[in-house]
Amino acid sequence: MKISEGFVVQKIGESFYAVPVNKNPAIGNGMIKLNESAYLMWKKIEEGLDLDQIAEALTEEYNVDKETALRDVKAFAGQLGKVGILEGTNEA
Repeated sequence: MKISEGFVVQKIGESFYAVPVNKNPAIGNGMIKLNESAYLMWKKIEEGLDLDQIAEALTEEYNVDKETALRDVKAFAGQLGKVGILEGTNEA
């Protein structure tokens, strides 16, 4: 799985946003605000990690069990896939 071309993450103030470089019909001209854990997952996807590895990173960074982390990673990947930001979400 990988982030589709045409999206960048920008820090605006203290927050991170996924910004479409070109208009994306699924999200319009808007940006997607990423909370701290979503930003971590985004970066791990960019690094080429799979869902299980990303869940492991969440367990190391936050006080969360592996099952919860994996469920959250799958949900995040599924949402990104629905709006065309993530390619190869068949494992989500």
